[in-house]
Amino acid sequence: MFEHKSGLPLAYDRAEGRPEQQAVTFYGRRPLIQGAELNELQTIIRGRHDRLGRLIAKDGDRVEGASAVVDTEAGTVTLTEGQIFVAGDVVPVAEAVLTGVTMVGRAEIGVRLQRQWITSEDDPDLLGLVPGSLAEGEEGAARELISLIWGTPEDGAEGEFVQVYLLQDGTILDQTPPPALSGFTQALAAYDRPHGHYIVSGCRVTALGADDGEQVFSIEQGEVNVNGFKTTRFAALRHAEPEVWDFGAVPGETHTYTGGASVTLQLAQFPIDTVSRILLTKEKTVNLTRGAIENGIDGLPDTSVVQIVEVKQGGTTYAEGTSWVRTGDGVDWAPVGPEPATGSQYSVKYRYRADVQADSMTDRSITVSGGATGGDVIITYTFKLPRVDLLCLRQDGSPAYVLGISARENAMPPVPPADVLPLCKVFNDWMGTPEVVNDGVRSLPIRRCGDSSTASTITTA
Repeated sequence: MFEHKSGLPLAYDRAEGRPEQQAVTFYGRRPLIQGAELNELQTIIRGRHDRLGRLIAKDGDRVEGASAVVDTEAGTVTLTEGQIFVAGDVVPVAEAVLTGVTMVGRAEIGVRLQRQWITSEDDPDLLGLVPGSLAEGEEGAARELISLIWGTPEDGAEGEFVQVYLLQDGTILDQTPPPALSGFTQALAAYDRPHGHYIVSGCRVTALGADDGEQVFSIEQGEVNVNGFKTTRFAALRHAEPEVWDFGAVPGETHTYTGGASVTLQLAQFPIDTVSRILLTKEKTVNLTRGAIENGIDGLPDTSVVQIVEVKQGGTTYAEGTSWVRTGDGVDWAPVGPEPATGSQYSVKYRYRADVQADSMTDRSITVSGGATGGDVIITYTFKLPRVDLLCLRQDGSPAYVLGISARENAMPPVPPADVLPLCKVFNDWMGTPEVVNDGVRSLPIRRCGDSSTASTITTA
């Protein structure tokens, strides 16, 4: 146990992972010193150094250069040489081109911290140097070397991965130029946070329309301030939001079939979500056989009969109320007037309600065919409720979509969470591309407000 992370033989370190240890104290008359104690002394000093360094910067902060350019079509990220704060030090990194980077969803781009230990077998210059001493030409301590290479968490390369960039659908969320050391930005954020969230430049939103069940928006490149932290993007960012709506229900809306082979009906509530049932009044003429029971009922072949229009036999038309009445779905010969002879055939023209499907449907209307002129069309359907949403940015530059509350009329936008910057309102009527109103709070120089004598800024909605 207590093997040193180098893996070198007989190398030990009991201070690794024990930040409470602050020093190595030598005491008594012991003539020997342990090699492990020298390793532990370095580990303790390095730990204190790293903890102090993290007050100024965090691993992955760019100190110089280290820019990135994304090619979404090729799936590559080109990275320049630069210097990055890692493990309490500023370490150089060479340029590189990463291939096979996913351009869908989130992807991390960063560096891998690689360590190696050089012994006197690798470098003879590490043998003892003092002439005539016992150490001359003898093996000494190994040297730890570190280097950085660009990579991704999934590349399988050796070394600890440290994130530098975060991609969202192929767009780098934050490209604030270096040096952007976290400790200093924290201090600046504490000063700027009382001013609230605001847009410094760009970041206007454009609705691109629906794509495979999602509404797609483009957020222009620009700079924002969220919770006092600035993030900068040099490319537009897309956000795809699934189309999910609430709906209202209409249990039975009645229209009149005006005649013709088909009729298009404009519904009162729209856009239409689903049509669950259409009851269409149809008209037909059938031949019935008079039953054996005098003054009995002859049943019609359809249910939901709403009207018997005419009963005839040859040139004789039987009058309603005198010879027959409609009872349920049949011709009732209960009245004492004349009626056809038992076993003879007669014709009946009647209207009934049939359960039909729409021939076609739009956001506002349905088309049905085969109805009786002047008859009812009763429609049961649901409709999509309008909603006003917000498209926002988080502190890390990623988009956040905040849903409003649906309402038939005067839908109101939601109250945004305290930790996001609203960029715009999105008015969803579910009949195409939503309307976008860019009303996010923006920072404006005073000179743009008519006073060129100062370089101060104000914020405006």
